Parts: sequence; C-alpha cells; structure tokens
Amino acid sequence: MPAPSDVLFGRIAVKNKLVTEIKVKESLILLSKPEHAGKSLAEVLVARGILTAAQRQAIETHMEKLSRSGSEGGKSPASPKGGGAN
Repeated sequence: MPAPSDVLFGRIAVKNKLVTEIKVKESLILLSKPEHAGKSLAEVLVARGILTAAQRQAIETHMEKLSRSGSEGGKSPASPKGGGAN
C-alpha cells in the first residue's frame, strides 16, 4: 500500500497535468519492487524522467504548505507551478 504522502503527491501531479494517472499507477507498482524499496513516488517519477527535479520540488513545496495550513484533509489540492504532462 502506498504511503499517504505518495498518494497526495500523485494526486497533485495528475491534477496539475504534470503526469498522467497511468504513469503514477505504473510508478506506484514499481515502489513495491525490491529495487525501489524505501523510495518515494517523487523519486521514482524523477528517476524515470517523467517529472523534472523542479516539478518535484514545486509539488513538495506545495505539500508542505498544505500540511502547515491543515487543508489537505478532504479539500482538493491547489495548483503548484510547473510544466505540462509527460
């Protein structure tokens, strides 16, 4: 089962059209493989060339703001700045 932070990261990336839902699902499956043990969804998406490091950072910064404001529960994640889907 993916970590809640990985699920939120994937939701934000898809919502902002930085990645397709299929690529997120494929990457979540890879997280269950021994060679990706201990990695985050963000790490896998960047390693696969699906997201850039800058896109990853934008999403992670946004996630930090969400957790500080306490608005991640039930509300739709807002948009970080970044490029289009890969």
